[in-house]
Amino acid sequence: MIFKVISMEPRTLSWWNHEREDIDLSPPYQRNGKAWTKQQKQYLIDSILNDYDVPKLYIADFTFIDGEMNLSKRRYAVIDGKQRLSAIFDFFDGEIKLAPDFVYSEDPSLKLAGLSYIDLLKTFPKIARKFDNANFTVMRVITDDEAKINDLFVRLNSSKPLNGAEIRNAMAGRLPTIVREIVDHKFFKACINFNTNRSQDKNLAAKLLLLEHRGAIVDTKKIQLDGLAREAIDVEDLENDQINDTIIETSSFMENSNIQVSAARVVKNLDRLSLVFGSCDDLLRQPTQIVVVYWFSRSLDDERIKFLAEFLKYFEDLRHQNKDMNADDELSHYEFLMRNGNDSSSIRGRCEIMASRFERWELNSLF
Repeated sequence: MIFKVISMEPRTLSWWNHEREDIDLSPPYQRNGKAWTKQQKQYLIDSILNDYDVPKLYIADFTFIDGEMNLSKRRYAVIDGKQRLSAIFDFFDGEIKLAPDFVYSEDPSLKLAGLSYIDLLKTFPKIARKFDNANFTVMRVITDDEAKINDLFVRLNSSKPLNGAEIRNAMAGRLPTIVREIVDHKFFKACINFNTNRSQDKNLAAKLLLLEHRGAIVDTKKIQLDGLAREAIDVEDLENDQINDTIIETSSFMENSNIQVSAARVVKNLDRLSLVFGSCDDLLRQPTQIVVVYWFSRSLDDERIKFLAEFLKYFEDLRHQNKDMNADDELSHYEFLMRNGNDSSSIRGRCEIMASRFERWELNSLF
């Protein structure tokens, strides 16, 4: 096993820009999307042009060791610094400009506010070259152990507001990979209609996997999701011990702990749901509500599930009307249960109400 973190020889921003096709900005352990705002990106460009220090970057360097962990088959993968590199590339591309209040400290009289990189090249080429030739301190990470990279990512971000889903996504073991595979499903890619820039989709996928793995409605809070991740690591360690001929008592625990089998059940039900819902469906705006819809849908056969979206539209209309009138005690209780959406009692209670309303809706539709 190899693991080294060493300084990389200085490279200019222009060099990184030219090499961007060889840089994986979104390896599996990274956050989704571009979390920085336009103002944050402009602030970084301001810092570079005004000679302020910028935190070092950590880059996995596959030019020394290239193996299965290099999924993108690129020379580099960003461990820490994705947002900084993205901001720099956006400035080169003209996606962002200097902030309206930008002041160049070397010569405050210059009117640079609002200019793009192309504008600088045309009008202030010396300042454009300064940006081209600026460089970061970059730490090169050389390893053949993905768990080390995942652990480094978590350690580097330990003082940053990573949420539970982002931390679990960088953990060792099979769970992060399985969750990412679920999120690649058409249901997540095309049907859901909520923000996923902070791994909210992975959090939902982990909840569905947890329910399937337990085979029952349970709490879907951070402590339970983290426990599932640790369980996956423990089981993997036990399986490795078995492979290494260590004497371990085979038990029902081992037989019931195949998370991959549970994931297959999730995918099978998502296959059905993806045929029911449309693109960016308005019925799939709330992750805690999707958990209930998912679990309820498991009780529907292939014929009845065809009407699920139609029923949910009817059900959501009833809920909306009752919020103003508050005349339906059952629906009012449903709203009360929504306040603690990750509690098993809340999920169970809402599923029961949804099932009851679906049966009544079906009966009324027959006549």
